[in-house]
Amino acid sequence: MATALLDLTWGEVVGAQAFAPLGLFLVLNLVLVPTIGTTPGHRLLGIRVVSLDGDGQQPPPPGRAALRALLLGLFVPAIILDADSRGLHDRAARSVVVNAR
Repeated sequence: MATALLDLTWGEVVGAQAFAPLGLFLVLNLVLVPTIGTTPGHRLLGIRVVSLDGDGQQPPPPGRAALRALLLGLFVPAIILDADSRGLHDRAARSVVVNAR
């Protein structure tokens, strides 16, 4: 999706251009997760992100969603899971991914 939206040719991207898909990923997460609780990929998979605070239906507030997005950009927190299968990025943001269907 990112290569098409950013008009990049797979395998021919060099230099700073290689970070453009990551930038798009971060922007999508920064804008969509705190507002509607889901990204296009989440929506396709039938999942969404909710805050552990409150009624468990609301997306995380902007500050915590930004922390979550930045940690996802580092990738490592997303592959380290706890006993509940939550990534470190979700633990830090006090959020959880739930089934939306």
